[in-house]
Amino acid sequence: MINRLNILLLTSMLSGLFGCMSFNDPCDTDKNNVIGYIDTPTDITPLRAQNQETALGDMLADALIQAYPQADLALLTAGTILDIKQCGIAQTVLYPGPIYLSQLNALVSPRETLVVYQLKGSELKRTLERSVSILGSYNNDQWTGFMQVGQISFFVNCTEKPYTMNELGTQIIYPGSRIEEDKIMIKNQPFSNTSDYKIITTSNTQQKKLLYLELTENKIIQKLNVSLQQAAQDYISKNDPLTLKKQSRIQIADVCKKNN
Repeated sequence: MINRLNILLLTSMLSGLFGCMSFNDPCDTDKNNVIGYIDTPTDITPLRAQNQETALGDMLADALIQAYPQADLALLTAGTILDIKQCGIAQTVLYPGPIYLSQLNALVSPRETLVVYQLKGSELKRTLERSVSILGSYNNDQWTGFMQVGQISFFVNCTEKPYTMNELGTQIIYPGSRIEEDKIMIKNQPFSNTSDYKIITTSNTQQKKLLYLELTENKIIQKLNVSLQQAAQDYISKNDPLTLKKQSRIQIADVCKKNN
């Protein structure tokens, strides 16, 4: 079993072998400002989260659920995950060892606060279809609206017709049929088109460029005085040492991955 002492020993060994870039060294920041420890190497490349589920995305979605336990599910756009630089160089992996507050502040958008939407199941389904509509296309790295999720699982088949809108992005032409409705599970319960669902997410979902037509101001039922950074910090501290692992919440058919 990996405990904090083992993590510290491994961190020390990596530091001696490779220097700054081998582990989570905050370099010119306060090295005493540790918020927790990680016991598994984790890919934190922002581009990765734009077309697939990631371990980091799962953790952040879980942090939203912890911040608002009344939620049925969590959604988090890839655009909330930022490039992190250590020693002036872009860092793509968090290695086993301490996590510093400065790293978290660089990793997630500082402007995002938490909001709660209430949607009908049919509206949620269209929102998820919008999220996966870009999969399998050649320009899927140009859009930051792909959703990382919590307390929900589903299967995506890109041979089915995607969600489409008119050229202005103001009207749905086709609601999408890539997500198999009978395989959607929310809190381990079957999905229903007619049920009401509380969704915890962040304020950036209302950005016009993302074109999430269902996520409108009038669907917000609560705005929390909590930032994404604070929610993530609380989650890391509470679950220390942290094991980051992709939870296979979004199952994507191989055909969707050909251009990802």
